[in-house]
Amino acid sequence: MSITPEERNIKAKQYVEDLYSNISHLTIDDFSSHPLFEQADSILQNVVHAKITAKGFRGIVLTAIVGKHLNSSYDFLNKFYDCSPRAIFENGIFLALRDLKIPCGKSDPLNVAKNTNVLSMEWAEGKRPQRAAEAVVNYLKLLDKNFSQTEDYSFLINLFMFRLKELADIHAQSTVSVGIVDIASSQELALNLWKFISTAVEGGTIPQFFIGILLEAIYLHDQKVIVEGTRESVSGTNTTSKKPGDLVLLRDRKAFSILEVTLKKIDNKRLSDSYDVLHALNHLDTPITFICRIPEDTQALKEIANLNKSSGFIKNPHTFNFIDIQSFICSQITLLDAVQLEYLLAQLRTFINAYDRPINTRNIWNECFPETPSDI
Repeated sequence: MSITPEERNIKAKQYVEDLYSNISHLTIDDFSSHPLFEQADSILQNVVHAKITAKGFRGIVLTAIVGKHLNSSYDFLNKFYDCSPRAIFENGIFLALRDLKIPCGKSDPLNVAKNTNVLSMEWAEGKRPQRAAEAVVNYLKLLDKNFSQTEDYSFLINLFMFRLKELADIHAQSTVSVGIVDIASSQELALNLWKFISTAVEGGTIPQFFIGILLEAIYLHDQKVIVEGTRESVSGTNTTSKKPGDLVLLRDRKAFSILEVTLKKIDNKRLSDSYDVLHALNHLDTPITFICRIPEDTQALKEIANLNKSSGFIKNPHTFNFIDIQSFICSQITLLDAVQLEYLLAQLRTFINAYDRPINTRNIWNECFPETPSDI
């Protein structure tokens, strides 16, 4: 008897929780004597403990494992999308990982395997990091090869889950300094925040989130203004996302300003794509502003840009405004009152302390805001 999508997603969530329960009491010694350990673990090091951009690759492996559990005939190497990966991950696997505090994103596997059915070395080529993508293929091949060997297959699944738990434990043990409370000058605070934001970029997540909460702080006393996009996953501005920009300011539910936050090069294609989205979503009458580094991110627009050191605009064919992100941060933080500043810092502390914040991001935070030794 077939099951409904809702029932399938519940089974997916429960299976991940069961896998975690199976290995929660184990140590590495429980795995190291198995004949497949050295081969499997050497592959997993490039999947589980790779940098932040590898989250999607971990998600692919887990989605394949769960898909195979739901349907034993599922061919994850050649027909990856046959398991409805978006549905079972976002509405099942992700919920389990979140509850277990295992670092993940809401759409991890789709970020690196979008519209891909065949997971092969050809697919892995050019992915970032490529070694993580290649490791995914190698581990899936190892799973596929040992599927009929029940004990070996269970070992491979449990080892993968054990390494995910290990990753969660590492994140849980990571501490974040509270040195930020010792900074008295608003400009010193702003410059340290800029150092953090520009170093711990996380593919754009950090700048977008920070500008979002800064805007929330700016409009904290204006109950009619809402900032949309602050806590959404960073994604390209396109018609499928139904977002005119990274951040949207609304007053009485009507957009009055659209913001793109980036620390990447802006060229004519980027403006053209943005124009197409604004047109498709009927936002050509809403001002749009790029908050970026000037001139670093606007060099490609230099010949046609009316830009000075901190701001400017271009009409090509729409009017695009530009503000230097560092200047924006420094000037706006200076204007915040005590309540607004505390709101900003509270939101930032919660964000940095989140269980899935990358260790590298926390380390950069601690470098920018070190604990001040107490006087003896």
